[in-house]
Amino acid sequence: MSDKQENHQTNQPVVILIVEDELFNYIYFSEVLKLHDIHTIKAENGEEALEAVRQNPDIDLILMDIKMPFMDGYEAYNAIREIQPDIPIVAQTAYALSHERQEILNYGFNDYIAKPVEEEQLMQVIHNNLPDSRRKSNPKGSSGESPE
Repeated sequence: MSDKQENHQTNQPVVILIVEDELFNYIYFSEVLKLHDIHTIKAENGEEALEAVRQNPDIDLILMDIKMPFMDGYEAYNAIREIQPDIPIVAQTAYALSHERQEILNYGFNDYIAKPVEEEQLMQVIHNNLPDSRRKSNPKGSSGESPE
């Protein structure tokens, strides 16, 4: 059994790598995830994301901005897939053209989320893309019930 599998069978917190070059967006994502007891790791571009994946085998999911300097989200996706082929990678972009979502999914990303992102939408995308062993039974903030 790998170290990653052993860690994921314990009650270790979920760890998400946020790859985002805009500070405000990173702060928003990290603060929302902190409310849900999710630990975050920060990378400002694809090169930093690749290094973070190499140094942190316990990352459960990556939120990957597409438009970044040095190494964009597509290049980072390719490099990360070479060393961690099974890690869920969710693309995030402010450029939400109708055809772009399908292009991103066709490229191989596990999912897509358009900025600005609301908390419930973010948590649902994360819940849907975490491995079964890492999912909470019901993500906070999304009870599945409509408010009265």
